[in-house]
Amino acid sequence: MINLQEKQRELASKRADLEQRIEAIKSAPDSQRAAFKNGELPRRQHEIKTLFDDLQSDAEMLAYQEHNRSEMKTALAPHRSGLFAATGGATFDARSLGQRFVESDSYTGRGGDTKVRPIEARFDGLSAKSWQDGAYDGGGALKATFSTASGFAPFIPRSDRVVALGQIQPVIADLIPQETTSVPGGKYMVEEVYTNNAAIVPEGTTKPEAALRFREQLFSMAKIAVTLPVTDEQLADVPQVRGIIDNRLALMVRQKEDGYLLNNTAVNGFDGFLQKSGVQTRAMGTDPLPTAVLDLMTNIEYEPGFASVTGLVMNPKDWQGYVAYQLSTGAYLVGSPSDAAITTMWGMPIVRTNRMPQGKALLGDFRSYSEILRREELSIRVGYINTDFVDNIQRILAEERVSLEIFRASAFGIVTGITF
Repeated sequence: MINLQEKQRELASKRADLEQRIEAIKSAPDSQRAAFKNGELPRRQHEIKTLFDDLQSDAEMLAYQEHNRSEMKTALAPHRSGLFAATGGATFDARSLGQRFVESDSYTGRGGDTKVRPIEARFDGLSAKSWQDGAYDGGGALKATFSTASGFAPFIPRSDRVVALGQIQPVIADLIPQETTSVPGGKYMVEEVYTNNAAIVPEGTTKPEAALRFREQLFSMAKIAVTLPVTDEQLADVPQVRGIIDNRLALMVRQKEDGYLLNNTAVNGFDGFLQKSGVQTRAMGTDPLPTAVLDLMTNIEYEPGFASVTGLVMNPKDWQGYVAYQLSTGAYLVGSPSDAAITTMWGMPIVRTNRMPQGKALLGDFRSYSEILRREELSIRVGYINTDFVDNIQRILAEERVSLEIFRASAFGIVTGITF
């Protein structure tokens, strides 16, 4: 129930408190006055304005409700005048609406006048439609209306549309060559030493000796899996739900794979790019981001990386800072708002994903010096555990076995400390 007096007292109290606070802050140090002006004062003013607006709305609502009650009281009062006046001591004239009209003074008073003139008849607040619909019971009261609320509720159909929650889409694997394998792990050879002592030598002198050394590198698979228990009744009664479940479980596995390609550790099967030992790093520092990226790109493409950069992975917020960077003149550094969004830097395609931690950017030769090996492609299966069978529960399982190989860590680099 609306209580105007209580809100009026609260409003007066807040105004008085603010006035006292303003008087007290006048003698405070400059730092406190500045903090009050920028923080506490706007907040209190907003609270007072909100309370005043609420009070005004409540007052208008009370006035509106009182007006409605007055009109309703008038509309529901027994009619005793005009066409509905009582006759012969009776409480209600039983003549039809049409009969009352043609016998009214407004109609019979025309005499022999044949001109078209408007006829006015008073129905004492009741419409002809209410009489026709039977809403008038003769005593001035309205009958209960047969509506969807108190009568027969309508059937509301549901469409087959399913609105899914927004999810991060996997994109890292798209940068990397992918192969299938029939083995659960394996080895390959990595060159560790390359010493080139080739030189011009005088006749009859000892020739210089080169040095080469290789080592075995092991790789193993990691299993990524997720399950969902579903009742037999759910699957039987809503056939399309199985397709929805399969698609969402598959996405869950791909999402986790996307994150592991960046952040996995060898303890769980393989190293992600951000965890791989030997990956080059370059702090942004006070340099613009393009300068830091170009410096690292040069180290990757020349010494010590000797590779070709094929992609740049950035957090969307860092990418936004790069694209929105403005010069002191107000002009945008890398494009115009009227152009398409910039998706390259120094010719490298930029892949944006929330999987990349904000403040870091990864670049490197993904095509030549990394590979995804799949021992088991993503699959969907159904099974039972414990009492699932007698409980009519099916376990839908999505899983894969996968490994990431980074053949040369120096062919990749990470820019750190990105800020705008």
